[in-house]
Amino acid sequence: MPTSFFDIKIRRPALAEQYLAALRAQPGRPLSIFAPRQVGKTSFLQDDLAPLAQEKQFLVVYCDVWLCRERPFEAINHALEEEISRLTIPRTALGKTAQQEVKKISVMGNSIELGDSPSDRALPLDPGLRFDSLIRRIHRDHRRPILLLLDEFQALAQGDSRQGLSVVSALRAALQTHKEMVFAVFTGSSQAELAAMFTQASAPMYQFAQQMDFPPLGSEWPAALQAHFRAIHQGREPSLVDLDRLFAAVDYRPGILRDIVVLMSAEGLTDVDLGLETFSRRQDTVAGFTQLFQGLKLFDRAMLRILAEGLKPVSEEAQTRLAELLPPEAPPSKGKARLSVERLKSQHVLLRDSADYRFADSLFRDFVLKQEARAFF
Repeated sequence: MPTSFFDIKIRRPALAEQYLAALRAQPGRPLSIFAPRQVGKTSFLQDDLAPLAQEKQFLVVYCDVWLCRERPFEAINHALEEEISRLTIPRTALGKTAQQEVKKISVMGNSIELGDSPSDRALPLDPGLRFDSLIRRIHRDHRRPILLLLDEFQALAQGDSRQGLSVVSALRAALQTHKEMVFAVFTGSSQAELAAMFTQASAPMYQFAQQMDFPPLGSEWPAALQAHFRAIHQGREPSLVDLDRLFAAVDYRPGILRDIVVLMSAEGLTDVDLGLETFSRRQDTVAGFTQLFQGLKLFDRAMLRILAEGLKPVSEEAQTRLAELLPPEAPPSKGKARLSVERLKSQHVLLRDSADYRFADSLFRDFVLKQEARAFF
C-alpha cells in the first residue's frame, strides 16, 4: 500500500507491449506519439516503456528535446554519451581498480613498461556525424539494440527553422541507415506541430514514423486516489463518479487531480466541487494564472475571453465582442484574430483540435471567465 498520495503509481504494461511490438514490426519506422502536456506520457516512457525495453535487452536512451531547443542534436548526443559512460565506467571501487590501465608489469623480477593501448579515434564534431559514430560504437561494443526516447520532439520544428531542418534530416538519415540497431519513439505535446513533421510532403520526416495517440489514464487513477483517501480517513471518501467527473474537468491530468485530492484530504473534504473551488482559489494557483494572463498581449487576453465564452475566433460575433473588450484605438480585425490564436497556440495556451481551438488548461479558462472587463484594457 502506498504511504502517501505521491507514491501511487499506475502501471500500463499492455500499452508498453503494444508500442514495443509496433516498433519491432517495422524496423526503421519510429513511433510518433501525441499527448497534451501533463497527462503522464513522460512518466509512461520512464516507468513503463523503458523498463520493459530493458527487460527485452534494449539499451534505452532518454532525451527531453524541450530542455535544449537551441542545440537539440547536441542534447541527443549527450544522452548517448552518458549511456556509453554508464556502460563502460564501473560503479564500485573494486570495479574501478580492476579497470585501471596497467602500464608496468614484472616478469622474472624485471620491470617492463607497456605502451599505450589502442583507443577509438576522436568523435566527429559535426552533430550528425557524431550521432552516427555514437550509434556505431554502442552497437559494436554491446551488441544490443538501442531504444531512443525523444520527448517533446516537436521542439525541433520550433526556433531556427534551418537548424531544425538540418537536425531532422540528419536524424532521419542516421535512423534509416542503422534501422537494425536503433529504434526510436518521438513524443510531442503539440499535435499540429508534431503531425506536420510527418505529414507535410516537404518535411524531412514525411511518412517516416508510425503515428499513434497516447490514451489518457482512465478510472483506475481516480479509483486509486479514492482508495488511499478511504484508508486515511477510515472509510470516508469522495464519490468515484464525482472523481471521474473531476478528472475530465482537469483535462485528465493525473498530477492536478492528485493535488486536488491531497488538498481535500488535508481539509477533510469529500465534496469534489468544493475541493475544486478551494484548489482554484489557492494563492499559488491564482498567482500562476495571473502571471500567465498579464504576460499576454492585450489582444490575446481579449481573444481568450471570447474563446472562453464559446465564440469562434474569426466569426462576426467574435469581432463584435472583441470590439467591446478592446479600447477604441485598437480595433479588431480577422487578420489580427488569426495571428492571435496562432500566437496563443505557440505559447501552449491553446490547443487545436481539427478546426477548433480550446484551452490547454480548463482551469485557466475558468480563471479567464472570472476576470472583470477592465482586465482586458
